Amino acid sequence: MFEITGGEPFSRPDLYQILNIINDLGLHFYVVTNGYFLSNSSSQLIKALKKGLGVAISLDGIGETHDKVRRKKGLYDRILKGIDVLFNEGIKIFLISTLNEKNSNDVEGLLELAQKYQTTIHLRPAIMTGAALANNLKFTDLKVKLGHLLKHPNAKNGLLSTKKSIPKSKYYGCGLRKRISVDSFGTLYPCVMDRNRYLKDIRNYSQESLIDSLGRETKRFLDMNNNCKNCEYNKKEIRCGGFCRFSNSFKKELV
Repeated sequence: MFEITGGEPFSRPDLYQILNIINDLGLHFYVVTNGYFLSNSSSQLIKALKKGLGVAISLDGIGETHDKVRRKKGLYDRILKGIDVLFNEGIKIFLISTLNEKNSNDVEGLLELAQKYQTTIHLRPAIMTGAALANNLKFTDLKVKLGHLLKHPNAKNGLLSTKKSIPKSKYYGCGLRKRISVDSFGTLYPCVMDRNRYLKDIRNYSQESLIDSLGRETKRFLDMNNNCKNCEYNKKEIRCGGFCRFSNSFKKELV
């Protein structure tokens, strides 16, 4: 299954061609977007999107809250216009909200929006990497603040902070070997979030050598993690590379 993400995939005029190639290979896809270009989708792109699993749209607040988080005035209104286009075309919509101390008060409004479009909103905490790290976001105990909303029928709970102990790697482990990232130039990133660690151009691998290389990379990270390297799920074969290191900022809340 392909997750088409960016950057911003809807800024590519050839996006519909990429999606059609994936579909013609008999594979699944969904597209992740910031929503800016949704309302400009061509008839060719709409037709291609209907072949996929849906479109996941980042929505980090209601109205001005979202615009401030994304630093783009008017973005929220553009997103709603685009969502209306997809909804009216019968394309499945998913909402994703990355929460922090600045936008967690908007969750009830986001849930109402998810109800309106007959979908779910995936609530997840900001992970301390990228823009979250650069902007020095503060940790918020989302379980305390949002606990009463996490069982809402239109909410998908992705809040790591709701767990009382470090989860078993079977469920919350490192995604190495399960998910990889390839940029538009073909560069292979074993971790979908770590842009500092990369391997060769994916076109240089056979299927067997790719699996072998990812296996060695997974073992390397597993051996670095004392809490996970003796995990019962990794006894017979390596299934993951240990607890996600990008979630380490939440470990103090999990112990």
